Amino acid sequence: MAADNNYRRDGRAAVDPARLAACRLLYSVLEEGAYSNISALAMLENPDLDSRDRAYATAAVYGTISWLATIDWHISSISDKPIAKLDPWIRTILRLGLWQLTKAYNIPESAAVNESVKLAGTLAHGGGASYVNAVLRNWLRLKPEIPKRLEALKFGLPTWLYGLMKKWYGRDEAAALAEAYLAPQPWTTLRVNRREADSRELLNGWLEDGLEASAGLYLPEALRLKLAGNNLRDLIAWQDGLVTAQDEAAMLVSVIAKPAPEMEILDMCAAPGGKTTHLAELSDDRAAITALDLKPHRVELIKKQAERLNLRSITAIEADALTWSGDGRQFDLVITDVPCSGLGLLGRKPELRFNMSFESIQELIKLQREILLNAAKLVKAGGLLVYSTCTINPEENERQIDWLLTDTEIGKQFSACGFEELIPGSMKLTDPEIKIQAQKGHLQLLPHKHRTDGFFISKLIRKFEE
Repeated sequence: MAADNNYRRDGRAAVDPARLAACRLLYSVLEEGAYSNISALAMLENPDLDSRDRAYATAAVYGTISWLATIDWHISSISDKPIAKLDPWIRTILRLGLWQLTKAYNIPESAAVNESVKLAGTLAHGGGASYVNAVLRNWLRLKPEIPKRLEALKFGLPTWLYGLMKKWYGRDEAAALAEAYLAPQPWTTLRVNRREADSRELLNGWLEDGLEASAGLYLPEALRLKLAGNNLRDLIAWQDGLVTAQDEAAMLVSVIAKPAPEMEILDMCAAPGGKTTHLAELSDDRAAITALDLKPHRVELIKKQAERLNLRSITAIEADALTWSGDGRQFDLVITDVPCSGLGLLGRKPELRFNMSFESIQELIKLQREILLNAAKLVKAGGLLVYSTCTINPEENERQIDWLLTDTEIGKQFSACGFEELIPGSMKLTDPEIKIQAQKGHLQLLPHKHRTDGFFISKLIRKFEE
């Protein structure tokens, strides 16, 4: 980074702005509970950073958080103080420093140590710089090796989570999944608003402008773009309502739902509005879409998304998906993208590695069932219910559908609705198992197999009364 070069050339002890930004962002996530993706967006708007600095800072933050369990093991093995008792800024600086020493192989060891010491001198108490220097140099001297029994740390995962992944998918599949979550993610996937723009024309325009872009992996409305440290909101296509950031796995929810003009559609847990607006685009903005969310500020997010994309068929209201009765209405199509553990997003939201717990997942399973039951009541006879999550946990996915269909009275009014014809041919070629799943009315996407977020989608149809 530029600050490193200036420091070596003129001898000034200036703090590297990219590392300083990364350290502050890490502090906000690890010590104050901020979300990495939201904090990163704010960081990208910092005018003091150039695109190279922003790209480095983003990589440092996501890398440190992804490897946090492993990094903390290293710190514990060399520090004479427990991690929990360290000054929060010292803890953050050591974590960033250890990431540079253990995972960022293009950074000289001396630079990693020296820049960490300068950060401590700027952000921590008087003796902090000496302590950081001692711990990092002690690590360089000892370079402790992780015991084989701590297999989860090979992937930066907590032991309980990696144990569950092995239980769900077997050792080999779990290892492949864990490695996929650590893979660099330079591409941002965008959904083209095909009512306003042509995907091919938009892609060709970006390529002519010198941007690194490509078609999506599976869907015609998907494009991939390398932002390279730049802000999506600075993209003219975003400002003009031509694109929305959305992974192709999430796009598939609306594709599989297959909305049509004149349908009455309910999106139960709609904010921030990605699926809601996709439903509107696919139905040519001629369906009647009701979008629910519990919090007023999240309802505003849906409204702003619809306004930016020039969509008028969406009515966003503040309501609780657990109890909302539909104001006496039932719907042709109900989308239930429930709150979940988010374990399919570990690559993009690495803080889930330490924010999620087995106990919190059990609470989510209860919540999902309550929402699913209420959603089922709001489907017309002959109507469709689409259930989705952004997790890889079978307990939150197919077992929830099994529970609805077999253990509840209203579930007996539903049956699986196959959707094999709606799955892109390229996806079926990538994984033949997808076709079999879709014929049975459900789909589990996995990052290492499908190069998307981990996502589950199920489609049910409510029978007509006999």
